[in-house]
Amino acid sequence: MKPAVLPIVVSLAVFQMVSAAPDPAAPSSQPQPQPSSPAPHAKAVQAALVKVDKEIKPEHYALVEVDLDEDGRKDALALMNSQSTYSGTGGSTLFLLRACKEDGKYTKVGSVGVVHAPIYLRTTRHHGLRDLLVTVSGGGAEPGVAVLAFDGKCYPKSPGEAAAKVEEKDKVLFAEKSEADGS
Repeated sequence: MKPAVLPIVVSLAVFQMVSAAPDPAAPSSQPQPQPSSPAPHAKAVQAALVKVDKEIKPEHYALVEVDLDEDGRKDALALMNSQSTYSGTGGSTLFLLRACKEDGKYTKVGSVGVVHAPIYLRTTRHHGLRDLLVTVSGGGAEPGVAVLAFDGKCYPKSPGEAAAKVEEKDKVLFAEKSEADGS
């Protein structure tokens, strides 16, 4: 290429790059990142929690949706945080809500006191619902993790003995450093 042609070729290349760049003021056909939205069933979960205590507000808990019984509907776990009255030195309350088949509402199948994150979903199950593994510490409790097993009617009110071990196949539902812990 001749030296006189090179500046023209470079100028055309720059012009094509600039003209191909999207106009920030123009609407885009490409999907744009959206701000994170609440869980799809957050309103129904909140309605179920208000039946437990009318003072519970959405900012009082971290919410995870998981299919505990593998029926295709997302059940809900609400781990209370330090903004609620369900959290103290021993830990926080974990509310377990099962999705109803008929109406899209939730039924409480447990409220487990004095637990901390991390909380895990186990592959094992009792009476059709998956077991959970919760962290226990503080408030005089022996630190460790305990298994929560469904008894056919509900999950236990307290975690019991912290003698379980986290296994590689356990799935983290609430991470250790979460808003639910107040950290």
